[in-house]
Amino acid sequence: MNKAGLRNTIIRLLSIVFILFSIKTNTQAIDSIQSLIYETNSTEKKFELYEALFKIYSSNNELEKMLEIAEVQYALAIDYKDILLEAKALRNIANTAYSLNRFKLAEVKFEKALAAFNKFKDYHNEKASVLNNLANLKSRMGDYISGLDYYHQAYDVLLSSKENKRKKQIAIILLNLGVTYSDVGLTDDALLYYEKALSMFQKENNLKLVVFCLNNIGSIYLSQKQYKKALFTFEGNEKKISELKDESQYEGLYKLNLGVAYWHNGQKKKGLKYMEFGKAFYEKRNDEVSSLGCDLEIAKVKLLEGSLKEARDLMYKSYKKSIEIGLAEETKKTSEGLQKIYKQLGILDSAYKYQHIYINLKDSLSGEEMRSKLIKLSLNDKFKKADQLRQTQHEAEMNEQKFINWFIIIFSFLIMIFSGFIYVIYRDKRKSHIIITKQKEAIVDSLNYAQRIQSAILISEEQLKKLWKELFVFLKPRDLVSGDFYWIHKTEEHIMFAVVDCVGHGVPGAFMTMIGNTLLNDIVIERDIKEPGEILKELHKGVVKGLRQEKDSKAVD
Repeated sequence: MNKAGLRNTIIRLLSIVFILFSIKTNTQAIDSIQSLIYETNSTEKKFELYEALFKIYSSNNELEKMLEIAEVQYALAIDYKDILLEAKALRNIANTAYSLNRFKLAEVKFEKALAAFNKFKDYHNEKASVLNNLANLKSRMGDYISGLDYYHQAYDVLLSSKENKRKKQIAIILLNLGVTYSDVGLTDDALLYYEKALSMFQKENNLKLVVFCLNNIGSIYLSQKQYKKALFTFEGNEKKISELKDESQYEGLYKLNLGVAYWHNGQKKKGLKYMEFGKAFYEKRNDEVSSLGCDLEIAKVKLLEGSLKEARDLMYKSYKKSIEIGLAEETKKTSEGLQKIYKQLGILDSAYKYQHIYINLKDSLSGEEMRSKLIKLSLNDKFKKADQLRQTQHEAEMNEQKFINWFIIIFSFLIMIFSGFIYVIYRDKRKSHIIITKQKEAIVDSLNYAQRIQSAILISEEQLKKLWKELFVFLKPRDLVSGDFYWIHKTEEHIMFAVVDCVGHGVPGAFMTMIGNTLLNDIVIERDIKEPGEILKELHKGVVKGLRQEKDSKAVD
């Protein structure tokens, strides 16, 4: 992929990620994306928006919706006559059909998607992904030779690729090869591939696929009747599963296999309980293939326990479902199980019928098993060639690493500059904060002192009650100091008091209270004026004179 193509791909992916994460709920996301689809006239943008919808439905496992969206994408690509978009749409249809167990539809679409991707020189990861999934499909349908051939093609494509996901996809192919060899009974070879894949996943710190590998390794030990080793592997895998962000998706598989291991290690009740949990888990998710696998394992256990009718019902259910879906290996296993059950029940006609089916399937798969050994040998040659190719690619990888190192250095330098800039801003703000804090403290101290002065000027409530027991004071300043005050004076004949509301609050109001208190003392006590009207008149004069209001029209009382 050239730099321009990579840049465009990154921009598109970032746009999709922005849409997906900037909206709180999936419903809101779907509504918003659909609105954008109606608003845009660009086919490419519409396709990418439908891709975002496809991913939302995928996160909710809404397979029918996914298939519907993928079909719309395909129609857009055909109208626009864009082969790349057509390939991506076909891939989405095929993957979804495979998940829906519509194997024939998936097979046709995978082959068309592969043909479309092959018209381009690059897109190695996409080609390898389609080949890998097509190989999975062929193997599930019992066509192991075609499956192995597609795995090898995928492997070759990845060896010629320099894209970032190459190592991970190679490891996935090794994992799937292990599954295929396990299905045809070559458990030692399967274990070899699983261990190679496990080593690669561990180096990549891919915990999810490490869990899958360990689960498959445990399954090999079960098939080899190494039950203690299997239990040890599954129990060790439990800790890793708990570290995964979405461990729930592994619960069914983990519980099923752990249950089988417990049962064969003598913990039969516990084992059966775990197997039933796995079955319920997959039934809740409408996963027919995995549910079939659970029924098959439980049926085997029931057969060993002697519960023949329960075993027969479960085995027959699995047999019918495996034929309906088109699973060759499961059909072989269930026909073998039914043959054993009917033989123990004494129903010999049915036993003979299923024995005949089992032998035919076994012979067919055994023939393919022999051919798979030959293909395995050719794959060993591919590993040797791969080592040579890795040596030639080493220099290119070193150059790429140098580029990454320089990028990290430059990026780190920019981060340091930015951090220094942020620090200078922080330091200046810190200084300003300290200055403001000190100024605030000085102001608050002054106000507290002013409050004490004001309190000293006003007569206390105790002194007030000595003059008149029924009096009380309620003074609630908005600020520390008040713009209101009360004044009282006792003569031989009367008790004179005033409640005064001055203009302003806080410090200005407090100054007015001091002026007012001083003037009242002067008017009433010193000048012995007793008439309220005269007192107010003199008070007004005193305020005007004190504030020099004759000269400054802005001063107001």
